[in-house]
Amino acid sequence: MGKIIQQPKLTPLSQKRQALLDTALSDTTPPKPIITVNRRYCVVNNNATALRNLFLIPWLIGLCYTCYVHVDEFFKEWNGAEWSAIDYIKSTKLMYGDNYFEITQDSIDIRKFNRINKQGVMTFEQYMHDRYNYYVGGDSRVRTDIFLVALYGIGIPGLLIWIIRFRRQAPLYFDRERQLLYTWWRGKAWVQRYEPLKILENASGLRFVLNYKRKNGTLDTAYYMVQPSGNPLLSSVSSFQPLLAYLVQYMAYGKGHVLPEQADFNLKTPFYFYDDEKPADFEQQLEQLLLAIDESNDEPPLDKKGIPIAK
Repeated sequence: MGKIIQQPKLTPLSQKRQALLDTALSDTTPPKPIITVNRRYCVVNNNATALRNLFLIPWLIGLCYTCYVHVDEFFKEWNGAEWSAIDYIKSTKLMYGDNYFEITQDSIDIRKFNRINKQGVMTFEQYMHDRYNYYVGGDSRVRTDIFLVALYGIGIPGLLIWIIRFRRQAPLYFDRERQLLYTWWRGKAWVQRYEPLKILENASGLRFVLNYKRKNGTLDTAYYMVQPSGNPLLSSVSSFQPLLAYLVQYMAYGKGHVLPEQADFNLKTPFYFYDDEKPADFEQQLEQLLLAIDESNDEPPLDKKGIPIAK
């Protein structure tokens, strides 16, 4: 018997709206992650920056540091091997004469003498030959060195490129004039009317349920996730309430209610090399999406627990 796939618990915001309207706003500063409040828009940012700042950048720094440690250790071992070979040659000549290595038939001494070239240094090629053939753990060293070279050679440039090309995801706009929520993702508009808006609350974050069009033109669900607590791994459902209360009261009463006698609110966002650019035909996509949403009867009703009822 196959596993039963549990549907996500979606909650119509209308079920919570009155309680949120009655909630006193605790601070005149908009709660996180709101970045803009004016007469038309209340703009909510996502938590993608935390992924970059708390994971990608520390991983890059950690990888660079361990690479430095291993490279430094490699050069210390190389210098140590060179010093040991030179010291052996000098002490042997002092004991047996300067021409000892020219007349000796001892293969071990000849090999040790040949580790140093005419310029008095051990070349990289010589050290690598000795490292894998005469030092302890030859085969193991080969595998370890190959793994480390691959790890640092791929990991550091890969993470660096990922960080540089990490796109700023478009924020979520609460448009009070049109009573809409919308954003975009890689050239596609996401939208939902405010009145039938549904949300999904769990430990991973607060998701606003929007719609977008697939390549074949059919509607599909898109989840825009925010994490008001700022924790990218675990969120408390209680941390969603200040944000939801602020948004609901803004959409109901406007900027004058949530920002009484204050200028527009604009928060500076973190630096990115690339932004997810707004599509040139965004308004056209929006109109087509809204028309498709209004004409669609595919959305299943929800039970009292907010779980879709199968047709």
